[in-house]
Amino acid sequence: MVRAAPAREGEGMNQRLTRSSTDRMIGGVAGGLGRHLGVDPTIVRVGFVFAAVVSAGAAAVAYLALLAVVPSDDAALPV
Repeated sequence: MVRAAPAREGEGMNQRLTRSSTDRMIGGVAGGLGRHLGVDPTIVRVGFVFAAVVSAGAAAVAYLALLAVVPSDDAALPV
């Protein structure tokens, strides 16, 4: 039986999905998804590129939709 590594404080599936303001290449979507899912953002980026090539650009449209809908993590910080 394989056990998942314990989540760091403030991270995990209960955390709200936000775009990363620190780990970003274009809009921070892959960085935010990677942090939310507990995987390296590079894996998410490669997945987006692979899916965009295979799906004739549907993944690129999904990325743009996430960019428009998912809030940035700097907006989620208390003032």
